[in-house]
Amino acid sequence: MKLLLDQNIRIETLDFLRNLNLDVISTREIKLERAEDAEILVVAKKLGRIIVTFNFDFPDIRHFHIWCDEDGYECGLSEWIFDSNTINLLSIRQIF
Repeated sequence: MKLLLDQNIRIETLDFLRNLNLDVISTREIKLERAEDAEILVVAKKLGRIIVTFNFDFPDIRHFHIWCDEDGYECGLSEWIFDSNTINLLSIRQIF
């Protein structure tokens, strides 16, 4: 399991998880401590990591599509808006 700790997770937690021999990095370590949530989502996808956060307003991933090319070098994020009654796709907004 590969983890990416958001900036709101204490450094002591990072150390604790590493002492358990988990593969864990923090947004601070990869210079994302001030990144928007959408960028963190894309980086986590690109790196194959699970985001650990206390951020209750982190984007609802069910509404987003994270894409990467076959090599994982180019990635992006788009928001997919569905009609809740018909489940028809209403719009796609490219975030980056």
